[in-house]
Amino acid sequence: MRPISSVLAILLVAFAALAQTVSLRPDSGEKTLDHDQFNQEVAGERDLKLYADGGNFGTTTLGHGAIQNITVLRDFIWSHWKEKTRGYVKLAISGADNMVTLHIFIEPGRHGTWHVRWRGVNSWTEGAINRRILGDWTDAVVLERAQSTKRDRRGGDYVLVFKARDQKELWRL
Repeated sequence: MRPISSVLAILLVAFAALAQTVSLRPDSGEKTLDHDQFNQEVAGERDLKLYADGGNFGTTTLGHGAIQNITVLRDFIWSHWKEKTRGYVKLAISGADNMVTLHIFIEPGRHGTWHVRWRGVNSWTEGAINRRILGDWTDAVVLERAQSTKRDRRGGDYVLVFKARDQKELWRL
């Protein structure tokens, strides 16, 4: 009887884990993924062949959060923004207990106004459960270059400041 109860316990835990992995949080604008995402899945209906691929960038634990080749990343985003050409890059930021992969699209919006769209997948593990949540950030419709401050990531001669339509600063890179 003991082996059957052990198998039942394992199955209950497995089904509970599966149910939590694929659940959606209503009204959050986020989607829980039950698998590793693919570039095209994160891109949605975008045809990635129309976008210049700026490559993959990331932080390192040994670099204490410094983004490798941050100047190349900033230059790619800035040049595509100024030239109004589509571009796409990925930026992986590792934390102590999670990793966020940001997919950054420089593109025209529905009404022709250019914007920068950030989509991110936050990944972490809770025991035996791998969680991944896909979400969108507010579109930046203004992009400026600025002198870096103490709170900015080091590297290069300038930082990029992403702003919303109301000129409110959304983030800095």
